[in-house]
Amino acid sequence: MRAEPRNLKGLAPKGQPAVTKASKPEKYEPRVDMYGAIAYTGPLACETVTSTQGREIVNTRTKKKGVKGYTKSMLKKFLKEKLAPKIKRMKEKDVIIGLDKGLHITKEEVLQELKEGGAKNMMDAWIFPTSTAKYVNPL
Repeated sequence: MRAEPRNLKGLAPKGQPAVTKASKPEKYEPRVDMYGAIAYTGPLACETVTSTQGREIVNTRTKKKGVKGYTKSMLKKFLKEKLAPKIKRMKEKDVIIGLDKGLHITKEEVLQELKEGGAKNMMDAWIFPTSTAKYVNPL
């Protein structure tokens, strides 16, 4: 995601170079990772992790500080602590959650985390093939 896009070309009178000023190098963009959940009624939960925050997170697999993107343990925490309470408050009795398989999480793990977080109204979890969002995103 380009958080601060800059033009790499500019306009100038004929024969003069286009001058652009930037406080950061043109190609550098800080990393922002996002995870979110929506229902047909609107947004449910959202979480972002900046590159600065990612450097402070301990990777549970390697036991070292610093992660890029979301880890499986971070996703489980999001499901349990942020999403489950929202699903619990929904009026619907049989909720189906769908998510992509990017972190190799299983249906059983998803349902377990949500139930531990208090969402007892879960009916099923659908794990879509990796990168499905690229093909179904209306944008």
